[in-house]
Amino acid sequence: MADVRYKPLHIGISVSNIEDAASWFEDVLGFTLRDKSEMTPMGFRVAFLDNGGGFEVELFENKDTKPPSEERFHPDSDSKTQGRNTSPLKSTTSTPSSRILKPKA
Repeated sequence: MADVRYKPLHIGISVSNIEDAASWFEDVLGFTLRDKSEMTPMGFRVAFLDNGGGFEVELFENKDTKPPSEERFHPDSDSKTQGRNTSPLKSTTSTPSSRILKPKA
C-alpha cells in the first residue's frame, strides 16, 4: 500500500482588521499578499496571502464581526469549547513577541 501524506494547503481566518492582519502575516511570517477584494453584497472583505511554499492564508473581515469570547484567551477553557479553537492574534507595530494573544481594543 502506498505511503500517503497529507499537508494543509489553505486556512481561513476571520479578523477584525484585514489591513493589520495582512501586514502582520507579511512582516512577521514573510507571506506575500496575492489578492485583496471587497465582497460588498455579502458584507465582507477578503485577502489571500502565500508563503511561497504552497500554503495560503485567507483572511476575511466581516462588517459585523464580533470579538472573541474571554475564554478564547485561556487555553484550559478554550480546549473545552466546541468548534474552531484558535488563539486570537494582536496586530500592532510593536515587536513580534507582543503581538500574540490579546486583540486590539
